[in-house]
Amino acid sequence: MNLDLLLEALAAAPEVRAWSVGAAERRRLSLGVKDRQAGGPHAPIDLAESCAARYLLVWTDGKVSKGSWERRQIQRDAERAIAAARLHAYDDPDAAQVAEPAPVPEVALFDPGAAAMASGDTTLLAARLSEIRRLVADAGFATWSGAFSSTLSHTRIVTSAGLDVAERATATAWHVSFEGELSDGRAARAP
Repeated sequence: MNLDLLLEALAAAPEVRAWSVGAAERRRLSLGVKDRQAGGPHAPIDLAESCAARYLLVWTDGKVSKGSWERRQIQRDAERAIAAARLHAYDDPDAAQVAEPAPVPEVALFDPGAAAMASGDTTLLAARLSEIRRLVADAGFATWSGAFSSTLSHTRIVTSAGLDVAERATATAWHVSFEGELSDGRAARAP
């Protein structure tokens, strides 16, 4: 998401005293398995993208507005999105805080394998699916169902106080149930 239009509109809005915007773009690959059938009509493979920005606006009268905007609202008419946010402004002096620049801790949030899978590379997914099918057959289960997913996120937080931080992150998850009774799963940053 190109935040420049929104940031320009916020800087030009005289009634906005302070602001914070956290934008996130996500790409997610998911595959379901229903009664041993992978990617069928009840559990299709899906590649989805989303983009949104959460905001906190502090108005010159001290009121605040919180909410989210979708990519279209920002790219088509940022001024109108800001004006619409004013309509639900409310009094909350404790919420009128925007983050200032500060050290950002080094935390591993990104895995190249998870990012590749979220972008459509099914190599890891196929290997995991094959291994689970082998284990299911070895254990003698008649049926199983599950879900597999991988997500890649690009996030940026910008405030009127000078904070501007961007990061990439990944997440993967899987869950499998056997005979509708026994199940297992895992969620992590990397496969």
